[in-house]
Amino acid sequence: MGLLQQAMVTYDFLKSVSEKNEEEPLCPIAHIITKADIEVKIDIDGNYIGASEEKAKVIIPVTEKSSGRTSKPNPHALCDQIKYLVSYDKKSTEAKELYMNQLKEWIESDYSDNKIVAIYNYVKKNSLLVDLKKDELLKMKSDKSIDEKIMIVWNVIGSEGKTQVYYDTRLMEKYTKFYLDKVKKNNEDICYVTGKKEPLASQHLKGIFSLNGNAKLISANDTTNFTFKGRFLEQEQAIGISYTASQKAHNALKWLITNQGVIIGGRCFLGWSPEGEIIPKCMDPFMAAMYDNSENPEIVKLSDYRDELLKAVLSYKSNLKNKVNSKVVIAVFDAATTGRLALVNYNEILIDDYLEKLRKWDEYCSWYGYKSTNIESPSILMITKYAFGVERDKSGKGKVEISDGISKQTVDRLLQCRLNEELFPRDIKNNIVNNASKLYLYGTNTRRKLLNITCAVIRKFHYDYMKEDFAMELEQERKDISYQFGRLLAVYEKIEKDALGSNEENQRETNAMRMQSVYCKKPMHYANELEKQMQRAYFTRLNPGKVVYYKKMIGQILSEINNFPESEWNKSLKDSYLMGYYLQRRSLYTKKDNENMEK
Repeated sequence: MGLLQQAMVTYDFLKSVSEKNEEEPLCPIAHIITKADIEVKIDIDGNYIGASEEKAKVIIPVTEKSSGRTSKPNPHALCDQIKYLVSYDKKSTEAKELYMNQLKEWIESDYSDNKIVAIYNYVKKNSLLVDLKKDELLKMKSDKSIDEKIMIVWNVIGSEGKTQVYYDTRLMEKYTKFYLDKVKKNNEDICYVTGKKEPLASQHLKGIFSLNGNAKLISANDTTNFTFKGRFLEQEQAIGISYTASQKAHNALKWLITNQGVIIGGRCFLGWSPEGEIIPKCMDPFMAAMYDNSENPEIVKLSDYRDELLKAVLSYKSNLKNKVNSKVVIAVFDAATTGRLALVNYNEILIDDYLEKLRKWDEYCSWYGYKSTNIESPSILMITKYAFGVERDKSGKGKVEISDGISKQTVDRLLQCRLNEELFPRDIKNNIVNNASKLYLYGTNTRRKLLNITCAVIRKFHYDYMKEDFAMELEQERKDISYQFGRLLAVYEKIEKDALGSNEENQRETNAMRMQSVYCKKPMHYANELEKQMQRAYFTRLNPGKVVYYKKMIGQILSEINNFPESEWNKSLKDSYLMGYYLQRRSLYTKKDNENMEK
C-alpha cells in the first residue's frame, strides 16, 4: 500500500472513534477548515439579528473548485468571504450570482435544510454591508475600500440542533451526501488509489501542511503549461484519483500533520499507525515515550536500562489490537515551493519490527543523562543541534541554534538510520566530537549536555562499525591510549578545581579545559605542561593525603600509557578519549571515590 491508501485507512478509523482533545478536528468529505472573522446571526425567516467577531477555526462546506480556488471566482457552498455575499459592483455581482445559484441548487435537492433557506433569504436582500456597518464590524482598507476577504459564518437562531452552521454535524452530513450525488455525474475512470471505477477528482485539496497553506501534494493538471504535455495526450491520463479517495486521504493527512506531526526546519516528520495502534513516536527516545506523563524510574546500570527497554517493547506489543499485520507508516513532507508539497521519505514497517528498531537504536545510542544519574538516549533533534548548532548565549541555560536547512536534512538522515538500521553517519559523529573537544567555548549547562550526547553518539558509532559494546563504567586497565589520555585530562582538571576551592578564582576555566583542543593533537606534550603546573601551583595547595591519592592515580594512568610505543604518545587522540575523560571525571565526583581519597 502507498501513502494515499494508508491515509484512507486512517480516515475510516478516525471517523469511527471520538476525538475531543485534538488540536484540529477531522474534516468530513467536501468540507475544509478555515478561520472565521465575523459571525452573522439571523432568524429562521432570514432577518438580521446581529453580528460579532468570531476568531476561530471552523468547518465549512466547499465545492471541489472552491477548495483549491485562486483568483477565479469560485464560491464556497455556505460560509464564504464577504465578496461572494454582497453586490456592489460588476465583479461582486457576478460572484454573488454564482453563490446564490449554488445555494439554490442545494435547497432544491433532497438534502435541503431550514438553515440554508434562511441564509439564502437573507443574502438575497443584499443588506449585509449595511448591517455590518451599523454594528461597526465592517473593516475597510487604507484606500477606504471594503476588505473583501472577511470570512462570514452563519448562526441561524431558532433552527434545529446547534444554531451555528459550523458546529452542526447533521447539516454537514446532508451537504456531504448532496455533493457526492452531484460528483457522481463526473467522468468515471479507474481510481489509482482504490482500484475501482469511480468519479474522478479534477482538483485536490491544498493546505494539508499549515506552514505552506497553498502547497499541494497532488497538483491540478492544467492545459497551458507543461504539467502533463510531452508525456500524455490528455490530462486525465497522468493520474486518476476519485473524489472520495482524494478527500479522505488529504483530510486524514491534514489531521495527522496538525495533531501528530513534528515540524523541524519547515519539514514535517510524521509517524502513525493507520489502524490506531498506540506506538512510541519515531523522533523521541523510547523511554521518554514510555514514561511520558509519569516519573521516570531510576536507571543507573546498563543492564537495568536494557531490561527497561525490553519491558517497554513487551508493554506496547501486549496492547496491540491487531497482533499480526499492524503497520507503522513513516512519512516526511517538505514544501519545495509555495505551491508544491513533496513527500521526501516514505516507509511502511510492521509494528514488531518498528519497536525493535527503536529499542536497538536506544540501547546503543545511550549515555548518562544531564545530571549523571539516569541512563537515557538523546533525541535525534538534540544530536543534530549539538553536532551542527551554535550557542548564542553562554549565560544561564544557554541556547543552541541551528539553521533550518541543516536541521531538517540531518534529522531526516538520522531518522532513516534509526528506522533502517543503517550505520551512524561518520560526518555527524566527527562534527559532534570536534565540538566536544572545545568545551571551553560553551556555557556550563550546554557543556554538560554536549558531553553526554557526544558519549552516546560515540558509543553508537563504535557498535555500528566495530560491534564494540562500550562499557559505561570506568575501565582503569583499558588497552586504549586515547581512553587513558582522556582519564589523565580529567584528573588534572579535578586537581586544579580542588586546589582552587570555592574562591572567586575558581570561576575561571581550568588550565586542563583551556588546553583541551590542543591536548587532543599532542597529548603527551601538553600532559607534561599540565604536570608542571600541578607541581608548581596546585599540589602545594592540597593536603598531603590528596596529593598522594592523585599522584598514585596519575602513576597508574601513565603506566597504562607506557605500555604503548613512544611513537604513539603524541598522535592525535581518537574519539574514545572523551569516554575516558567523562567516566574518570564521573568517578572522581562520586561519594565512594571521595571516601577513598580521604583514607
